[in-house]
Amino acid sequence: MPRINRGALEQGFFHVLNRGNHRQQLFQTNDDYALFIGLLASASERLPVKVWGYCLMPNHWHVVIEVLRMADLSKWVHGICNRHVRQFHRHNPRLGGGHIYQGRYKSFPIQDESYLYNVLCYVEANPLRAKLVSRAQDWPWSSLSRAKVYDGLVEVARPKLAPWDRGEHWHETVNQPLSHASLDSMRQSVARGTPQGQPQWIADLTTKHGLEPTVRARGRPRKLVSKE
Repeated sequence: MPRINRGALEQGFFHVLNRGNHRQQLFQTNDDYALFIGLLASASERLPVKVWGYCLMPNHWHVVIEVLRMADLSKWVHGICNRHVRQFHRHNPRLGGGHIYQGRYKSFPIQDESYLYNVLCYVEANPLRAKLVSRAQDWPWSSLSRAKVYDGLVEVARPKLAPWDRGEHWHETVNQPLSHASLDSMRQSVARGTPQGQPQWIADLTTKHGLEPTVRARGRPRKLVSKE
């Protein structure tokens, strides 16, 4: 497993996600992707938020971040989304105004190093699972890639990543399929906002913050039939 600075893990870690309204494309050109990567980079210079990983997909995006103060989570994400909406409409006037996101962003707490590691694998492997590339590192719009990105002829700086040693085999790890259990857990997290962590940690967190609906099984409770 790659080495991650344990001292930083005392802070709050989140997997953040937002989707296009009615699953419309948020990124249609290379310039669209580059513009958003630039927003990630500039946002982290204004607030003390560390980016651990990210991946932009045609109709949604994922970012894994560490916040030093919980209030900065919403400020950081809202700042990016608001600037993105304005720039999206400026670059796509033929589409008219209106919402481009389906609603408020989603954010999922992450407990510790092992769960952070799995979330990063899940996020950076998104284009591979979607069959957009044959190797995850070939997708230029994620933290796994080191390709230069351009908005027109202007090179755009990527966001600085938190200092952790990905190790020489990280690319191989990301390109390996996640276990069924890990993938199911990630998909439930994305669909319902379920935190990523040990069951007791999740139980304590959900009780403290009123998140029980995110971990409760869907559908009506099963009826108990007494045996006579």
